Amino acid sequence: MINKFLIDDEKITIGVAAHGNVEASKICIDKIFESIKGDFELILVDDFSPDNNKTKEFFLSIKKRHTNTKVFSFNENKEYSESVNCILSHATGEKTLFISNDVFITPYFLRTIIDISKKKPNFGTIRGVSNYVDNKSELHNVDVNGEVENLNQIYEFSKKINEYKKLSFFEEKYLTGDIFMVNNKVLKDIGYFDTFFYGYFSDHDFGIRLRKANYKLLVAEGAFAYHQKHSNFDYLDEISRKIKLNSRWARVYENWARFKIKYSLPINLMYQGINYIPWDKLSKTSEEKKFIKKIDYSNFQL
Repeated sequence: MINKFLIDDEKITIGVAAHGNVEASKICIDKIFESIKGDFELILVDDFSPDNNKTKEFFLSIKKRHTNTKVFSFNENKEYSESVNCILSHATGEKTLFISNDVFITPYFLRTIIDISKKKPNFGTIRGVSNYVDNKSELHNVDVNGEVENLNQIYEFSKKINEYKKLSFFEEKYLTGDIFMVNNKVLKDIGYFDTFFYGYFSDHDFGIRLRKANYKLLVAEGAFAYHQKHSNFDYLDEISRKIKLNSRWARVYENWARFKIKYSLPINLMYQGINYIPWDKLSKTSEEKKFIKKIDYSNFQL
């Protein structure tokens, strides 16, 4: 078995955010501890989980396991954009790895991401590949071919992908932010996530602003992380699942409207999927978008 990645000369922050589904969060954090050792900074954000404080209490218990841990708990559902912002705003590392609570990493994933970040020190973001990325892009989605039928098989499949692709990577046109590493020095140039978007499209907006500032969005082909597809919906009862799914699509279309406003796209332009947006055009426009200031979330820290 590959050794855990040892934090020595790297200042790394790892952040996880969750809105419920504490069982997935437990697996996610266990996989982090199986992948890394050393005094890395861990930031955990409970985005007002509707679970009678189970997620908050679990996150607080991690502070006993890893002392270099910060826990934040929102008093209302602030959505993905502010969860990521909270992590980036309070990270002290030189690089921050954001992980959705339903995504599980391995030592191979982490080591590959770190090695590429050293190889390309002026990167903006780096993400890996997965069994499920909802952009449906063949560049991001890897067919596991039945080789990952339980969580115990994630490690070997990640090893297989890593041995085949090694440190190969490519540049992408937009950021899909379920799991990605940020070069924290870019925050001085473009700022943070824009809370004009209260969920969807905030990661894509961040990617556009990075490209406008001449930073690269990289995809590490040898870094495989397992996404427990639909787990943040499937753990709910049928009625709650339908309510959450309907709310999700309402947020997608609302934020698509906000995206069109910010980037002066035709107001009647229909949303046909993320791969049909003119990313190159948006990232090359001469109009400069405003710097997004840091938000202090200290009052939510436990």
